[in-house]
Amino acid sequence: MVRCMRHGSARILVACALVSIAAGAVAFAAFGQDKRECQLCFAPPDSAVFHYKIFSQDDQSFRGGSATLNQTAEIDLKMSGRDEDGNTIADIKFGKLTSSLVSNNQLMEWEPPAKLEGRTIRAFVSRKGKIVDVKALGNIPGIGGSRELLEIVEPWFVRLPDSSFAVGDTWTREILEGVKEGQEPDRAGRAVYTLKKLEKKGGIEVAVIEAKINAKLNRETPVGILVGTEKTDLKASVAIGSGHIVELKRVMEVKGDVIARDELTNKETKRETAIVSTYEAKLQK
Repeated sequence: MVRCMRHGSARILVACALVSIAAGAVAFAAFGQDKRECQLCFAPPDSAVFHYKIFSQDDQSFRGGSATLNQTAEIDLKMSGRDEDGNTIADIKFGKLTSSLVSNNQLMEWEPPAKLEGRTIRAFVSRKGKIVDVKALGNIPGIGGSRELLEIVEPWFVRLPDSSFAVGDTWTREILEGVKEGQEPDRAGRAVYTLKKLEKKGGIEVAVIEAKINAKLNRETPVGILVGTEKTDLKASVAIGSGHIVELKRVMEVKGDVIARDELTNKETKRETAIVSTYEAKLQK
């Protein structure tokens, strides 16, 4: 999408770029030499397919121990049209996946509980990068529900602003997940996004967007209730024009207590824990 505008001296809207797991359009206009105004929307081309390699690492420390989980994966992102509300349908298919677990400096025998290899997750994404729905295409052993699916696909989508803005400007997103009557929400906080710059990466013109997320957590885990805080840094390089993600990196730090209650004795235990989770994706040529 390319448009032209005139206001005083020449103002030219020169390009659109997608910001999300596989697309979004960033239209930007130069005013003089240093001021650029941008309009973001999520509008990937139908039937586009992008292939990525993924690396993730989870480092967890807790009282008396530590564990590191490393995973690599190959992923295809396919745009499968739009639903009746105009949301883009994005299918995320997992190819080859490898995984290793080191606990207290010892390599462990390990099988990931979620069997993602060969499976596909479908996300429905609005023009502003909001995931409005997510579902598995077929059964995925080890996945308990939609919240787990959302956590898997969430890093691929950047939430976009409602109005135009300039390079260096910021926009925010309020976070409120898992609201229950009379209880603290699962996750509550704020994400602040910044369009940092426009540059060329590997011969591709990209828009670089960074985000900082701060949230309070009060969510169930397989070993108890995690009560703590989350701090996340996100950086995405997005191709201008075709709109696909070229590189993505997310580093999330969680600190808090895991609280569990013995069903027989009703005794409550509290275990301090800290997790640093790194997620990286890179487009393959």
